[in-house]
Amino acid sequence: FYHPYVCLLIEQLDRHGIEGILRPDPEKEPTEQKKTQVKGLRRQQLSEAFFNSAYAPNDEAVVNVLELAGQQKKSAGPLDEFDFSYGGAYAVYNWELFFHGPFMIAKRLGANRRFAEAQLWFHYIFDPTYARSASGPSVWPERVWQIKPFFEHGIGKSIEKAMLLLKSSGLSKKELAERGHGTRYW
Repeated sequence: FYHPYVCLLIEQLDRHGIEGILRPDPEKEPTEQKKTQVKGLRRQQLSEAFFNSAYAPNDEAVVNVLELAGQQKKSAGPLDEFDFSYGGAYAVYNWELFFHGPFMIAKRLGANRRFAEAQLWFHYIFDPTYARSASGPSVWPERVWQIKPFFEHGIGKSIEKAMLLLKSSGLSKKELAERGHGTRYW
């Protein structure tokens, strides 16, 4: 089993408890490097290219092989990141750690009428009371989601745009296609 940030997660858990993973605070960290790393842990935004530094591929040979196949070199290689994609190598682990675990605990606490504690756990997923930071997002959808896939899904989207797509008159072909794609699975 490999997870690129397991050492960071264990360190945060040891030093700060579950809050260190689900609501990391960079200001509690002793060094600037650690502050930057913990800041990236917020909403699981850490992402680092590792392939070129670890394996030092011959770029000329890679480009020549890709040209033979009629392709272009797209990126610096695979990334170490918090993967939530369908079928991702450690996506299930990330979903369990950042969504299903807190959600299950919150539901159980709520069922046992411990509502204040349940609310704390729900806020690890969705927190409408989360204060806007100077470097963080200020608009509502981006600010409240605490988990990477939900946070990224809400970026730049608004309910007004979604409601306009439900109207049938005056839509462009692109907007009609977007509406069809969004409602196909209903």
